[in-house]
Amino acid sequence: MNNEKKDIKNKLKIMINVFFETLTFILTLYLISCFLISFQSEIIKVLFSCLNINIIMNFKDNIEKELSKKEAYILTAVSFIILIFFVYSFGYFEVSTNFTKL
Repeated sequence: MNNEKKDIKNKLKIMINVFFETLTFILTLYLISCFLISFQSEIIKVLFSCLNINIIMNFKDNIEKELSKKEAYILTAVSFIILIFFVYSFGYFEVSTNFTKL
C-alpha cells in the first residue's frame, strides 16, 4: 500500500512538472514567434531563429528525462499545434523594428 502511494505521488509529480514545462515552452515559443514575425526582413531574425531552435532542443531533452523519447516527440508536436492555434486565433504582438535610444 505504501509503495502504491509513492508511485501515485511520483506520477503526479511528473505530470505537474511536464505540464508546467510544456506551458512555459508554449508561451516562450509564442513570444519568440512574435519577434520572428515582426523582424521578417531584419538580420536579427537569425538570432531569434537560433534561440528558437535551442529552446526546442532543451524542451525535448527535459521532457525525455521524465517521459520516453516517443512521448517527448509527441508532446513537442502537440505543443507546436497549440502554438499555431494561438498565433492563428489571437494573432501576434507586433514588436517595433525601430531601435530607440533610452
